[in-house]
Amino acid sequence: MKLYYLSVFSLFLLACNSNQNANTQAEPKKDTVFIEKNDRQSIYIDNNPNSQNHAKLADFKFTENDKKVFEASYAALKQANIPIKKFKMNDLPKEWLNLFPYKDRYFLYLPSDLGNIRRTIITDSLLVFWGAEGPKDLYALTSVKQISEQKCEIKAKNANGQTQNITVNRFERKKSLTVAIFENNGAKGEEKYMGMFVGRESVGSYDVIVNDSKGKKVAEYEFKDKIDFQKFK
Repeated sequence: MKLYYLSVFSLFLLACNSNQNANTQAEPKKDTVFIEKNDRQSIYIDNNPNSQNHAKLADFKFTENDKKVFEASYAALKQANIPIKKFKMNDLPKEWLNLFPYKDRYFLYLPSDLGNIRRTIITDSLLVFWGAEGPKDLYALTSVKQISEQKCEIKAKNANGQTQNITVNRFERKKSLTVAIFENNGAKGEEKYMGMFVGRESVGSYDVIVNDSKGKKVAEYEFKDKIDFQKFK
């Protein structure tokens, strides 16, 4: 059993073994559309799929600190005797980013503070919520049920016994594009959450709203539009 734990852990780190880009954004082009612009920050739309901004969002590689955070959470799962099982995931992407609505379109968002990028990772054995503190929220998969060709239900448990119940509904599924609605019942006591996500490999299919503050501490952009999830059921 110990050997299996080490094998899963080593493979996960191998896939995430590199440094992320610096906490800076690329310069906007002359014909850039600005959403907001003042002496403290520029919020603009980047429509170049090969830009540094797209690359930063697509970077799921661990820094040295990320590795330490992940190791501690993984060790906690082991100490709590949470089984690490492998499940068949079919072609479900492993790495996901949120999409946000703005003027009847959907965008990726690159925050002023890159630590505020929210990443979700789903491997064949682990569910990872990666936020400002790194890949800290770690859950072991306990069940994966394929409800239909487009929909699957994933259940997971963390070291504290909290559970996650996520339904992934893939409404856009092409060779180079995977978009899904995540319906998460969350851990006990948490509110139910629904969000639109895109697989990392499909990041270039969406424009990015960039919050460039030139290193200053500023508020992140607040998306006021709402997603009509009923359209995707």
